[in-house]
Amino acid sequence: MLRILVFGAGPIGSYYAAKLHESGFEVSILARGQRYLDIKEHGVVLERFDTQEKAVHRIPAVQELKGSDVYDLVLVVMGKHYIPAVLPTLSSNKAIPSILFLGNNVAGPGELVRALGRERVLLGFPGLSAAMDGHIVRYLTAKEPSVTMGELDGSLSERITELKGVFERAGFRVKLCPNMDAWLKCHGALIFPLAGA
Repeated sequence: MLRILVFGAGPIGSYYAAKLHESGFEVSILARGQRYLDIKEHGVVLERFDTQEKAVHRIPAVQELKGSDVYDLVLVVMGKHYIPAVLPTLSSNKAIPSILFLGNNVAGPGELVRALGRERVLLGFPGLSAAMDGHIVRYLTAKEPSVTMGELDGSLSERITELKGVFERAGFRVKLCPNMDAWLKCHGALIFPLAGA
């Protein structure tokens, strides 16, 4: 059974954790402070923004990643400005073979590669809009939420093919990209001016 840690319990990380857990994978979510307490008390609560359809997912929550913890995959789902602070923690666990960073990153993978090693780093982007409303994750997505991801060298590796199957099993539409660094830069070039406007 694939063991997955979702590192980041904000709205998007919580949604991904819930969907992967619902599909039968062994998922834990790393949360701290009030968010950790909310998950322990209420579970991960998802509410669709347009229909108010609500679901509660009881997912094991942890407060830290230890060097001895064993996971097959870590999804890092947080803002780019938080990444430097978590890299030492991720680097201290040498057993994790695959670390998928889901989010905006126009700076390229250099910092990630230096901290973790090129062979462990994958880049991706979540196709989902979500926000926290107290302890509830309010989200909006297409009929099938999406994820775009790829190996740093663009190869159609056994690993990326397996991960595609993992996300598809959880109901995601998966796009494998041969150049995620360029994809993220192009996405940033479009989104950042729009956000500023």
